[in-house]
Amino acid sequence: MTEFTPEWITKARNACIFFGEPATTEFINALDHIERLQKRIEELEQERRWIPVSEWEQKENVDMLIRVVVRGLKRTFTGYLKDGEWKIPLDWTNSIPVTSNLVTHVMPLPQPPQEEE
Repeated sequence: MTEFTPEWITKARNACIFFGEPATTEFINALDHIERLQKRIEELEQERRWIPVSEWEQKENVDMLIRVVVRGLKRTFTGYLKDGEWKIPLDWTNSIPVTSNLVTHVMPLPQPPQEEE
């Protein structure tokens, strides 16, 4: 399968210009579409990455997913930050608080679905 790297796209565009066939317009449009899709993928990956706590700028009232490492147990948990409290869920109704020094990474929660009227 072809890797549509920026270099490959540039070479393909240059080949289209060189050959100048009418069919190349559709191919160039496809290359443009591929570039737009790749840019959007990069944006989404950046939005949905785990951020090390050392890089995170905490904002008030922002709910986040959190990664918690309990070194004594050699376990990693996924929890959440809600209303300024770090927690690990035990089940649907119970959770336990976590001290912030155990949190290694955070990730913003995605936007909730839009309700249709």
